[in-house]
Amino acid sequence: RFGGTAVDASAALQHLLERMTAEAPRSRPTAGEALIDPYLTLDGVEHERRLAQERAEREAELEKARRLEDRVGFMRPPWYWAEQDPLADGFSKLDVTAQMKDRVQLLVDGTCNHVTLGWGRDQVIKMEYGGLDVQRVFRIENMRLWRRYCERRREVAALRWEPSLEAKGVATMDYGIWLSKSGVDAAAGEMMLWHGTKPGLVDLIARDGFEERLAGLKGLFGAGNYFAECSSKSDQYCTPDPLEDPIGGTYYLMLCRVAMGTPVRVSEPRNDLRIPPLRVEGDASQGRYDSLLGHVMQVKYREFVVYDRAQCYPEYIVEYKRRPKAPPT
Repeated sequence: RFGGTAVDASAALQHLLERMTAEAPRSRPTAGEALIDPYLTLDGVEHERRLAQERAEREAELEKARRLEDRVGFMRPPWYWAEQDPLADGFSKLDVTAQMKDRVQLLVDGTCNHVTLGWGRDQVIKMEYGGLDVQRVFRIENMRLWRRYCERRREVAALRWEPSLEAKGVATMDYGIWLSKSGVDAAAGEMMLWHGTKPGLVDLIARDGFEERLAGLKGLFGAGNYFAECSSKSDQYCTPDPLEDPIGGTYYLMLCRVAMGTPVRVSEPRNDLRIPPLRVEGDASQGRYDSLLGHVMQVKYREFVVYDRAQCYPEYIVEYKRRPKAPPT
């Protein structure tokens, strides 16, 4: 009798062997089992030691990855860039006309004061024209400049003593709603602003960045890197390629990221400046402002100035032509 039921002797023996196998300590593995799982050949203490070592190694790798993310995560390129590795070395000038021309044209038009086109204190070539027509748009992915900019942007955000300049109320950010989705850092007072320049300097700026050390003190607010919220203001500084064809030639604007932080606001010329002034005059312990926002009453436009080339990044190059003024009807 087995378990209260009459069974065949061989079946009872098989049942008993199965119970013994299940309850008994594990016997030495076969060679095949050891090949599949080498830990089967170890005793309990060694097995646990090896598992603990592997766990420690995995945790060390995870901690290394976390430290790397902390070190370079803030330098991650914008989500729409082709290059996504913040530690990459490379420079690309990508033609994004097909994707960007219409929205950039709307931004140019929306930030253009047509009344002032062709004249003004800073107009290099005085002439009559009716608008700015975008021809091509390029995006600059310069990883060396990008990392430098990100380092400085983080400093501006971390060291601010007062609230940073808000993007709301800045024409480029108000008209270019899509710019708010480009990853601008509000804590650093980051915004997209226009910069106008000569054809021969566009690619130089794209590769090497802005250079305030070469600027003179003849600017209204000293030797800095100047930006504008209005395309018509930056257009004043542009010259055509070729120079002898002002109405048919090609002009260049740059749409740049600028970390304004907390700017000093001035309403009169300060052409003595090479760095932002102290927050509290005579007290260096309170630090300096991050930038300057100038609006002289006789001048129609506000000017945004940073005195550190690492605080601005030239992200887009916009090729355009000046539209002939329509004859009066």
